[in-house]
Amino acid sequence: MIVTPTDAEILRAVRRVHDLERRHEELRARLESMDEARGPEDVAEQNRCGEAMAATAETLLIESVYALEEIGLSLAARAVEVTAAAEGITLPRAAAHREHAAASPEPSVPPTGRRRSGVRRVARRLPGVR
Repeated sequence: MIVTPTDAEILRAVRRVHDLERRHEELRARLESMDEARGPEDVAEQNRCGEAMAATAETLLIESVYALEEIGLSLAARAVEVTAAAEGITLPRAAAHREHAAASPEPSVPPTGRRRSGVRRVARRLPGVR
């Protein structure tokens, strides 16, 4: 039996991903504005911003998988999951996390310790990222 998501369920799933995408764009713009580091503080700020951008990119991939699953696009979810796995990003599959993602309009943050060395490569491949 195929279950069709309601408009509210689709909106909730897409809104989480959209909010993360907006956050990623804000970080990208901020990082671009700091193009020329002038001192150790500037370099440290660039690094913090780059790390936040990479973490957001990872969370964006993970939330994209969950959002696609929630609205019934399982094949698309698997494609994103394969891309994440190729970058060394593991998806938390705990039932509590998935229930939270389905019930919450806020982006759910994966458990700590899931980031891998490929996160920076993911951030650079996202649209608008150099």
